[in-house]
Amino acid sequence: MKVKNFSISQMRQQQAFEFYNKAIKYAKYCRLEPFQPYITALENANQELDLALTPIRKSQHTENIVAEDEKRDRTWRALRGIINAQLLHYEDYNVSLAKKVDAILTTYGDPTRLPYTEETGVLKNLVSDLEKMVEDRFQKTLGIDGLIKELKRANNWFTTMLTNREGEKAFRESGISKDCRQAADNAYRKMTEALNAIAFLQEDKKEVQSAIDLLNHIIDQENAVMKARATRRAKKKETEPGKPTPDNGEKEDLTE
Repeated sequence: MKVKNFSISQMRQQQAFEFYNKAIKYAKYCRLEPFQPYITALENANQELDLALTPIRKSQHTENIVAEDEKRDRTWRALRGIINAQLLHYEDYNVSLAKKVDAILTTYGDPTRLPYTEETGVLKNLVSDLEKMVEDRFQKTLGIDGLIKELKRANNWFTTMLTNREGEKAFRESGISKDCRQAADNAYRKMTEALNAIAFLQEDKKEVQSAIDLLNHIIDQENAVMKARATRRAKKKETEPGKPTPDNGEKEDLTE
């Protein structure tokens, strides 16, 4: 048995901090000496994340930035996911269009792990290229027109905030939290990789399997939370006035 794969980047900041606290607690069931530095690394990274989140918890301004960034990141991932699916489409026409968009996305890479200012710059150029090189009718064919509009809206919001003095302070605070979150994510990945390697070599160790079982349990819990959140978002879209639902023959807006 091994620790389950888990899309940790989908967790919100506070959710990640709380999850890592639990992960640290259960990882300590494995007391083997070579594994302890990995637990310590995650403990240190999560403490830094906690400190970085303190001003965000106190400020609605920084909370808005974090929430908008998470939404912007989801939108980019949705765009990337749709293009990946369209590359496997049964219609050659769709595949050819998807290849054009895929080339643009590949050029810019994954911007979601970049600091706010860099991500905003990358997405501004990405949206500009998509608007220039992929006509509206082709965007609609691929089902990405709403996502491109949302990325543009989100980036305009971030650009405005960057030029605002109060926004600058909030960006510094939330930018630090984003860096600390990335460090905590990396520490968690290294810890679970190490635990899986130990389990492979010492599968008869009961304490190793206990730690893995407990980690998998909280992973299942977090997956259920994120699935429920996604369901609520989908239902909210369906009930928003003026927005089409799948029942009326129009595509659902997947931009949130």
